[in-house]
Amino acid sequence: MRFSRNRRYRRMYTKSTTELMLPCSIEELCRRLTARMDRSFFGTRPVIGRIRGTRLTARKRIWYRNSFQTRLSAELIDRANQTLVCCSFSMHPLVMAFMAMWFVFLALVGGAIFIQSLIMLTSAPSRATGSILIGAVVPVAMLLFGAGGLVLGRWLARDEQAFLLNFVRTVGARASNIAHPPSSD
Repeated sequence: MRFSRNRRYRRMYTKSTTELMLPCSIEELCRRLTARMDRSFFGTRPVIGRIRGTRLTARKRIWYRNSFQTRLSAELIDRANQTLVCCSFSMHPLVMAFMAMWFVFLALVGGAIFIQSLIMLTSAPSRATGSILIGAVVPVAMLLFGAGGLVLGRWLARDEQAFLLNFVRTVGARASNIAHPPSSD
């Protein structure tokens, strides 16, 4: 039980990759994917995404805002009238950069303020003012806010990787059925 929980944790917070071999050409797959996705949040299709050349980016349509949503980035590679789809799943790079800056700023500035407030509280507790108490509480609250938002956002996006992978697999399988209809006996 411990191992599977640990593996699930890594899958939720790290970048993961998967490869699919689909029995259709790149052109047919691109055409089918484009027809089944919306390019912006205006629309009703279950996936929002776009294809630029041989690069696919997509995310699941949700009715709420989640910056920590799983994002599919894929490279489409031609392999003898089949398409190899090299998928990677992660959060948006700007969100990852913002969260990294948030925690680095919190560690440097908030950590210094927190340590200074604790030193002042322990050396002269009778002179403790509101600003010293705020200096001890606010960095901890910011840490909990950032970590809690990340955990909640990734928990809400827990099934999106499987959804997006199934979407690409289904569209690729349908493309092959349409391109090569079964012959009747």
